[in-house]
Amino acid sequence: MKIHYRCPQCGQFNCICPIAQTDSPNPPVRLSAPCAPLGGASVETGVIGTIDALIAPDAGLGANHALGALILTGNAKRTVREMAAYVLQQGDRIGVFQMGILSPVGATDASVIAATNVANAITAGLFKLPLSAPVTLQADTTYYLAVYNQVANSRIGGFMAGTTTVTATDAPPINFRTQNLTGLNVGATISLASTCLTLAPWLKAF
Repeated sequence: MKIHYRCPQCGQFNCICPIAQTDSPNPPVRLSAPCAPLGGASVETGVIGTIDALIAPDAGLGANHALGALILTGNAKRTVREMAAYVLQQGDRIGVFQMGILSPVGATDASVIAATNVANAITAGLFKLPLSAPVTLQADTTYYLAVYNQVANSRIGGFMAGTTTVTATDAPPINFRTQNLTGLNVGATISLASTCLTLAPWLKAF
């Protein structure tokens, strides 16, 4: 007999965690495996089906730059291990490509708290990379998902979003472009005080 039990951690019925289901008529017993937080363990900058912009490596005539967009986590902390972008045009295919997660520091800086391994080639479509180490994102907290793309003539999917200025805001900007980077290095603090392109890349961490 399957008992449909409401998970005490995420509040969902038929949760994927072992504590939420049992084949025994006895009450479920909490096991050591964590529950999936409400809304799932992933965060993303938007809905992939609403992508409406192509973002080039040199968007805005920048050089060696990273682009990021603000996200808000749900009501439970979550641990993520991978990131994904949507490559619409792979261009020269060969080149440095990396994604990362940043935590805002004041209104004009952000600290890199996680980064994927560096890829030296990309493929079209959903392109995933593992984080160099899992990272736990706190509940009800803002972060940036960012991409560092040096693959010539490539295009990743994104959205028209954000405002036309960064330095005039008192809160972290909706999105950013930071130039003259060598990559997304965990522990580094980067400046967000650059002209916003009103472009946000579609990125997902899960």
